[in-house]
Amino acid sequence: MTWLEKTPSCLVEVHIEMMEKLIAEESMTAATIAGVGRGVKLGAWIGRQWHKWAHLSRSRQTAKASASDIASAGIRVKVVEKRNG
Repeated sequence: MTWLEKTPSCLVEVHIEMMEKLIAEESMTAATIAGVGRGVKLGAWIGRQWHKWAHLSRSRQTAKASASDIASAGIRVKVVEKRNG
């Protein structure tokens, strides 16, 4: 039995739907890192970005996200009943 047979189809479908968005977010992050590192955008933008990264590095998420938290972030949530067996 392969991982694909064991994985619920809804999880695979959502993963495929989100891939384009995730790739875009990763590309934007890489471009931001390169922009800060190369000093392409000087001034207040770099300060704001640096402050944002510093804040994110200090913050800790202590609670699990609920289905409504995930949905409010633009991620489609599909609740399925657990099957016994």
